[in-house]
Amino acid sequence: MVRIKSIEEIQNFTCLIRSLRKGLITNFYLNVEKHSIWIEAGEFFVHETPECIFFLHENGNFYHLFFTATSTDSLCAALQKASFCNELLSIDILGAKENVVKDALVNIGFYEYKSLYRMYHIGYPLQYEMEKIADMATIKDIDEIYHILNQDFDPLSEQIPTKGELALAISKKEILIFKAESKIKGLILFELSKLNMYLRFWWVDKMYRNQHIGAFLYHSLMNLAKGTKRQMHWVISTNDNAIKRYKHYGYIAESLYDYVLLNKKV
Repeated sequence: MVRIKSIEEIQNFTCLIRSLRKGLITNFYLNVEKHSIWIEAGEFFVHETPECIFFLHENGNFYHLFFTATSTDSLCAALQKASFCNELLSIDILGAKENVVKDALVNIGFYEYKSLYRMYHIGYPLQYEMEKIADMATIKDIDEIYHILNQDFDPLSEQIPTKGELALAISKKEILIFKAESKIKGLILFELSKLNMYLRFWWVDKMYRNQHIGAFLYHSLMNLAKGTKRQMHWVISTNDNAIKRYKHYGYIAESLYDYVLLNKKV
């Protein structure tokens, strides 16, 4: 593996595979803001083979693995020879419920750790009468938010933001929080564009549930997202409570799946 030094390097590696004109499969989608943070932190790496490029994001005791390859066969062949396969790897495969790439990776030793599917709501979000909305997180909250996300969510399957990513989200006013006793007891982390709202994390402390804190945060977010026409969230397929909650707010399941595969049992 070689540490990536610039966004241009990523673009050049991707162009190399495209230039072969033998086909293209990928689970990597360039996000200049996010990937620049990874590069600056020295935690983003590349492994090059003739027909497959691997990008690896170091995340504590494991790596998130991304690929751009000419075919499923070239992906599997390169992966079986890769020197980094002794590390714990987490790889996301997006697509339909029946997925050829996922099946091929399972055949060479990966296993399905979790599956998620996307839920969405089409149309302007419902607006709520509120005296005030939830507070925006500040940079002083970053360590506490990072701890909460890593403690109450699964880094292997839910792509917990780095502190650099959290700092960016705070600067863009994309984290709402609720505090009690000077501690964060609820939060929503989201991404907002002109037409779309992507709800990434929605959390309430176990000791503060059933006190309408989750609803307060969600209503605050919907009022902020009033101009959007599509609201989305990924949910773990076995998380019945979360699925029920989103259905209550009018979300429906989409036929887009995210299979999280690991190469080692945990």
